[in-house]
Amino acid sequence: LEAARHEVSTMKLQLEQARAQLSVSQQAHAEAVTRETVLIKEIKDLKAKSVELGDGEEKLRREHRMKLEDFRSEYEAEIARLKNTHKAEMERHLDMATQSHEENKKRTQRELTSEIARLQEELDKNKEELRSLQLKMQSIREEVQMEERASMQSHVDSLKETQRNERDWLK
Repeated sequence: LEAARHEVSTMKLQLEQARAQLSVSQQAHAEAVTRETVLIKEIKDLKAKSVELGDGEEKLRREHRMKLEDFRSEYEAEIARLKNTHKAEMERHLDMATQSHEENKKRTQRELTSEIARLQEELDKNKEELRSLQLKMQSIREEVQMEERASMQSHVDSLKETQRNERDWLK
């Protein structure tokens, strides 16, 4: 039971570690979103300049599209990397937790099997002792019955003798 409690405690710790890693991944995602927001703001600023300048508008749009595509590519690559990293970490933690759980399950099963065998041996020993005691009790009962019969027979013989003596005396 103590081993099971320890296993549960270990699994809770692993779960907390996994949650902390998830939090780090979520924070990185939030930073990427913030960067995207900053980039979007920069793009808006560039558009405003383009409108003000008028003649460089098409050029600025092309630059804006290129930057946006670059930033979007970077953002998507970063998100994919974070997702893959997070997924790999979670799978690794899950594998470790599963392996630990399986090892603990096997160890607990071995301990239970050993305990069952010990208890079965103890039960067999107690059954044998009980049989021995039952045989002793039966033997004692038989002895008591034989003694009671002998005593009763002796008493009956004594009564018969007394009756014979009384008859002989009366004659």
